Amino acid sequence: MSVNVHHRDDDDHSGPDPKRTKLTEDTDDPDIIVPEPDHPTDDDNLLPPSHALLGLPKQHYPDGVLRIMENDVGISEYIASDLPQIHGIIKQRFTDFLVFEVDLDGNEIHLKDIGPPDTPTNNQNSDAPTETPTEPAPITPDTLMEDVQSTVPTASEDSASKDSEPWPDSFTARLQPYFSPSKLDDLKKMYLEGPEPPFVSDSGWAGRQPKADGETAEGVGEKEEQKDAVEEREPGRGRRGRGRGRGGRGRGGGRPRPGERPDNRRVISDPIPSKQIRTELHQAVRELFRGKLDTETDTTNPDSAAIVVRWNKQPLGRSNRDPKHPAPSSSRGNYPPYIHFTLQKTSRDTQDALAHLARLLHVPLNHLAVAGTKDKRGVTVQRVSLKRDGKDVMAVWAAVNALHREGRTAEDAVRERGERGVRIADLSYKRQGLELGNLKGNAFVITLRNVHAASPPTLDRALSSLRTRGFVNYYGMQRFGTASIPTHAIGLALLQGAWQKAVSMILRERPGEHPDVVAARRAWLVDGDLAGALERMPRRVVAERCILESYRKMKGDTRNAFGALQTIPKNLRLMYVHAYQSYLWNA
Repeated sequence: MSVNVHHRDDDDHSGPDPKRTKLTEDTDDPDIIVPEPDHPTDDDNLLPPSHALLGLPKQHYPDGVLRIMENDVGISEYIASDLPQIHGIIKQRFTDFLVFEVDLDGNEIHLKDIGPPDTPTNNQNSDAPTETPTEPAPITPDTLMEDVQSTVPTASEDSASKDSEPWPDSFTARLQPYFSPSKLDDLKKMYLEGPEPPFVSDSGWAGRQPKADGETAEGVGEKEEQKDAVEEREPGRGRRGRGRGRGGRGRGGGRPRPGERPDNRRVISDPIPSKQIRTELHQAVRELFRGKLDTETDTTNPDSAAIVVRWNKQPLGRSNRDPKHPAPSSSRGNYPPYIHFTLQKTSRDTQDALAHLARLLHVPLNHLAVAGTKDKRGVTVQRVSLKRDGKDVMAVWAAVNALHREGRTAEDAVRERGERGVRIADLSYKRQGLELGNLKGNAFVITLRNVHAASPPTLDRALSSLRTRGFVNYYGMQRFGTASIPTHAIGLALLQGAWQKAVSMILRERPGEHPDVVAARRAWLVDGDLAGALERMPRRVVAERCILESYRKMKGDTRNAFGALQTIPKNLRLMYVHAYQSYLWNA
C-alpha cells in the first residue's frame, strides 16, 4: 500500500479529503475503492509543518518511535534561567499529583460527604430517629388555596373553619430550632401568601397605556375578557404563532400562561452543619405542610450546608394518582432538571470516567458534562452535571455505588474504595448544567521525587523565584498527549479537513500501551479484523472504539472518515483542536 509522506518542511496541503462516494448495490464495481486499514510506518512525520519554524534540528529516532519534547511544543524559556537545572520525577505515583477544581465562585472542590445524599427522599438511610413517614396530601386547586382563603374569614364561615388556623402555634414550636426568628417570620409570610406570588404594582395609572378616543373603561374590560377567553381556548399559543404545544420554544415556553407569574420566593435557613439535623428539618417541613412546600439542600457554602424552602410547583394533573401507590418518579419531578455532584477519579481519563458513569446510570454520555478535563495520572476532583430525566439524587448515588447488588449496603459503599477508581459525593439539584469553561482554574498539590539539585541553596532560590516571580504561562506537556502520536497534530488534521489522516493517527499503534489495546490495534491495522479489534479494545479507549464501531455500522467501509470522527464525543474532539491552539500559543 502506498503511503503519502508529509515531510516536516513541506508546507503544501492537498486540501480536504473528498466527500464520500455514493455506494451502488454492485459491490464488485472496480471503480469503488475501499481503503485497506492503515499500517504503521516509521517514515511518517507526525509533527506539523510549522515545527520547522521553531528552528530545532531534525531529530532521528533509531527505533522509529517519535518522542515529543518540551522544545517540540514551544516550551523553551524559563523565568529563573540563571539557575542550574533541577531534576526530579513527577507523577511517579498517581497520588503524587492531586488536582482540585476551582469553581466560578473561587471555591476549591473537595469531597465532603460520600454518604447517601441528604434529601427528603432519603430519610430511610439517614441517621435521624426513625419515624413513620406520612404521605403528602394530593395537591388540588382546593388544597392549594385552602390556607389562603382561611386567612380572610367571612361571615359565612362555620365555627369549625374559625377554629382552624393556617399557621398554628405548633408550626412555630416545631420549626423554631431550625430557623432564626426573622427567617421563621419570612417562612410564615411566604406560606400565608399562598402558592402564587403576590401581584407586583404596575406603578398605578402611570404604567397604563392611554386609551383610544371614545374607548370607555367597560370597553377595555370587555376586550381584556375576550383576550383571556381566546388564551384559555388556545393555552399553547403565544404571539405570532410561537409557543406551540406545552409551552413553546425554549425552556419554559415563550411566555407564562394566563395568570401565571414567576415565583422567586424562597427562605434559606442558617447553616446547619449536622446532616442529622438537616434530615430532621426536611422531615418536619414535609409533615407540617403535607407536600405544599419543597425543601432542598443548598451546598454553595463550602463550610456548612443550608436548607432552602419554597412552594411546591407540582403539576396539578398528578393529584389524580392513587396516593397509596404513587408513580416511581412522582416525587422527583418537583426538582430542577439537573443533578450536580463531585467526582473523584483516580488514575482515569475524564472521558473514561464519564463513560463509566453513563453505563452505571443507563444514560447517554452527552447527558453528563464537566467544566474542564483533568489529568489521567493523578487523583482529581471536579464537579459534574447530569441531566437527570426523572432520577433523584438517591437513585443516582445508589446506581453509582452499585447498591442493586445483592447484599451490598450503603455502609459498604462508604467503606470500600470506589469502583474503577471513581467516587461521587455532594449531590444537589441545579437548574442548569455545566459547560466547558465554567471554572476559574485548578489547584494542584504536586509531589516531586528523587529531586537532584546542585545544592540546597539552589533549590531554595528556585522555590523563591517560583513564589515571587511565577513562571511562563505555557501549556504543559499533558495538553499534547503522553503517547508518540501528538494530540495537536491530530487537531491540525481536523482543522485542515484531512479526515482520513486524523483517523489514521488516532488508530495508529503507540508504544507502551496496555497489551489489550496493542492487540486490538494490530487486529485492525495488520489483520483487518474489525470484529476482533472491537472485541479486544477496552471501553476506556473512547475515540478508537467510536471509530471502529462506526466502521462496523458501515459494514467495514472506511471511506466516511468524517462520519466516523463525528461519533467521537464532542468534548474529546475539541481536545484535539484545543491542543493545536495551545501549540500556537506556546510557539
